[in-house]
Parts: sequence; structure tokens; C-alpha cells
Amino acid sequence: MKNFLIAAGLGLLLALPAAAASPDEPEKRKLIAQIMQKVNLKRVSEMQMAGMMAMIQGQVPKMVADAGVPAAQREKASGILRANLGALQGQMTTIILDVTADSYANTFTVAELKELLAFYNTPTGNKLMQELPRLQGEGMKVGQEAGKRLFMEATCNSFARFRKEGIRTTRTPPCK
Repeated sequence: MKNFLIAAGLGLLLALPAAAASPDEPEKRKLIAQIMQKVNLKRVSEMQMAGMMAMIQGQVPKMVADAGVPAAQREKASGILRANLGALQGQMTTIILDVTADSYANTFTVAELKELLAFYNTPTGNKLMQELPRLQGEGMKVGQEAGKRLFMEATCNSFARFRKEGIRTTRTPPCK
């Protein structure tokens, strides 16, 4: 389910229309590149992708088992799946950066981009850049915990309905 939600979210991002070419597009792209560098977006994106990939990688044994791979071959299958997933990390970071740049270009004017860049060069802007990874990390941790709880709740509700509807399963989640 998590993998589906991640794929659906990325699919929506990729479906965003590309920025229409305008006379100020080169200047916009230059300003966007400066902003992205100033906020260290590449490093932040790499860290976020690493966290997401670690979470997905942790699900590999279950994914392999759920796919019906015989127990004797699960370690080998898990290795193959981990390698293929690991290869995606750099590609996904590039996609995130490209989509973010397009979103900035579609959202902000040249004047607004200049104002953003000026803000990031103020003491408050610098403080925001220093604190943002911590703030995002805290938010991500709370979001992941809430997501796990809500996912388990939905799963347990689904399995309760399965029983009610006479749907048989070979495995049952650890519901309270």
C-alpha cells in the first residue's frame, strides 16, 4: 500500500504540465537554480529519498514473501529487488529536482523569485535554512508514525470486513 501511495504521488507530480516558454524563462531558471542551491535542495532531496528508500528496503523481505517466492530463494530475490530499488534513488532525486524547478517556474514571477532569493540571504532566511532540515525531520517522523497507525487501522478494518463478508485469508494482521 505504501509503495502504491508513493508511486501515485510521484505520478501526480510527473503529470504536472511543463512550464510554457516565456521571454523571461532563462532568467527564471537562473534564479530558481540559485534558490535551489541556497536552500540546498539537492542534499535535502537526497536525504528524503534515502529515508524513503530505507523504508521501502525494509519492506523487501515481506514483499518477496508475499510474492510467493519459495523460502530457499527469498534471500537471493531480496538482493535483486534491493539492488533494483537502490538504483532508482538517484533517478528519483533528479525527477524531484526537475519537478520542483518546474513548479517554481509555474508559480513565481521573476520579481517574486528575486524576493525569495533576497529573503534567503537575510539572517532570518539563513536561520530558516539551518532549522528547516530539523523541522522537516520532526514533521516527517510524526507523519510516518501517524501514517503507520492509520495504515494499520485501515488494514484491521479491512480484515474485520473480510471476516464479516466471508472472505478467507491465510494471514491476519496483528490487530487489537
